Amino acid sequence: MYDGALIQYILICVVALVGSIVFVSWMIYKKFHVSSVYLYVTIMLIGEAYRSAITIHGRILAMAHDERFYDFTLSYLWTTRAVIYLIGMTALVSHMTYRVITNHDLEKLTKFGDKVSVVLIKLFNGKKKR
Repeated sequence: MYDGALIQYILICVVALVGSIVFVSWMIYKKFHVSSVYLYVTIMLIGEAYRSAITIHGRILAMAHDERFYDFTLSYLWTTRAVIYLIGMTALVSHMTYRVITNHDLEKLTKFGDKVSVVLIKLFNGKKKR
């Protein structure tokens, strides 16, 4: 039986797994002297591979109409499958938000019409950077 969702989960898992291996290999080659953003993306790839693998198992149980699927959705693995990805995404968003707030000139942002950044800078800085 063809299941498009399962195929997508498998493809996402494979791409995230290959990406994780490539990124971690590069980090080892560079002796972990990589940017913070690179590290956060690597954590997100590892988290996505983990989450997808657990989702694949759940999808297979659901397709078999197995009563174990319900028990699996109550398990520790299922309920925490996105934690690694969430940590990476939170670190990335926090880091980039901090950079926007502290490293951009308010006048340049206003000139280009980036209203969200202007509001963030005013909210957190209270004044423009000199």
